Amino acid sequence: MIFLRDIKLDLKIKKYYYLLFLIILFILFLLKYKYIEFFFLTKNFFIDEISFSLVLLTVWLTILSFISIICNKINQEFFIKMLSILIFLLIMCFLVKNFLIFYVFFEIILVPIFLIIYFWGGQIERSQAGIYILIYTIFGSLPLLYMLVFINSKFSLIFFYSQIYFFKLERYSIIFIIIAFLVKLPLYRFHLWLPKAHVEAPVAGSIILAGVLLKLGGYGLYRLFTLVNWKSFLFLENFLVSFRLVGSLIIGLICLFQIDVKILIAYSSVCHIGLVVGGLLSGSYWGEIGVLLIILGHGLCSSALFCIANFYYERFFIRNLILLKGIMLIFPSLGLFWFLCCIYNIGAPPSINLLSEVFLLGSLIKWSLILIFILVFISFLRGFYSLYLFRVTQHGKIVFLVGVKSVRILEYNLINFHLLPLLLYLFKIELFFFL
Repeated sequence: MIFLRDIKLDLKIKKYYYLLFLIILFILFLLKYKYIEFFFLTKNFFIDEISFSLVLLTVWLTILSFISIICNKINQEFFIKMLSILIFLLIMCFLVKNFLIFYVFFEIILVPIFLIIYFWGGQIERSQAGIYILIYTIFGSLPLLYMLVFINSKFSLIFFYSQIYFFKLERYSIIFIIIAFLVKLPLYRFHLWLPKAHVEAPVAGSIILAGVLLKLGGYGLYRLFTLVNWKSFLFLENFLVSFRLVGSLIIGLICLFQIDVKILIAYSSVCHIGLVVGGLLSGSYWGEIGVLLIILGHGLCSSALFCIANFYYERFFIRNLILLKGIMLIFPSLGLFWFLCCIYNIGAPPSINLLSEVFLLGSLIKWSLILIFILVFISFLRGFYSLYLFRVTQHGKIVFLVGVKSVRILEYNLINFHLLPLLLYLFKIELFFFL
């Protein structure tokens, strides 16, 4: 591997890379099969196509996170331990079979992400960002804990076992349960913790936060819809879909007025992931496939954007769009990767992001033809601020020129490993037609 020759690593860090290399070989062996059959691992754990896809995404982004922290020489060993704990908890969330155990892992994840932001954050406001995460997620999930304990006394919380009984809940119970996952997505008006967390988190934390942690909300909603009778959500269907799309529209307008690169990327994630709730509540086959595709595609694309933004910050020590101009004149190759990430963020071909947009927009238009007007405007805004982000940073006159270090092969490989799965999944799209 080329990047191992670029820098001298400690013996313990090399052991991590050898282990991850074996994990890659195991994943490539599994990809020989067309699909993964549903089966039980143990009494409390199972795996199906969706769980396997998200575990695969988690392991892949873990490798990229370890690559990104090679240059971090401050408490590097302790940082790797915290990141390993976070990855273990994420994988347990995707494999656990009982909803109550899922909630335990769902909440314990807050501890390592809070410590990563607090100890390795970039600015003095990192403690405020950690408090925002704790307040929003804990208060949003306490009603979920109450309802799970109440339901567990009457019904089984095992996902597929409960499909047989398909019990129906009261309206207030559905609101209590669903609010925890909407905060993690995050839903508009519950999204204020996300920009602060991304700005303060180190690059490895941003990769996991944008790539996997935000997808826990969508995964929890998907499992919830398989656990509870669909008729229980009908009274919230019109409100949630409309509120989520209007929120995406407002967030898209907010992106046009941002001057911080990382905050703009964080807000674009809120706008982009807003279609997940609509795709799930549409109740269509296209919606479920589109949700899985957008989770995988957006997880890789947004992580790549945060990585390149961090490369610029390490060399110019600014994230202001007013001052960060003309970078293509200095780093033309990195400008190409920045352009690819921006157009993939729009949903342009060739990538699975395009297919996810087609499936989700098709499912929402089928649900209500009136939504076509707001969906067109949201797509226009996404394309506008993504191309605006590329144009402002890469073109124009350089405001100031200082001696900066060049981009290494290690960093180019990091972006390549983000973009490569977006292309490979496009040629193996039959993997996702399993529902």
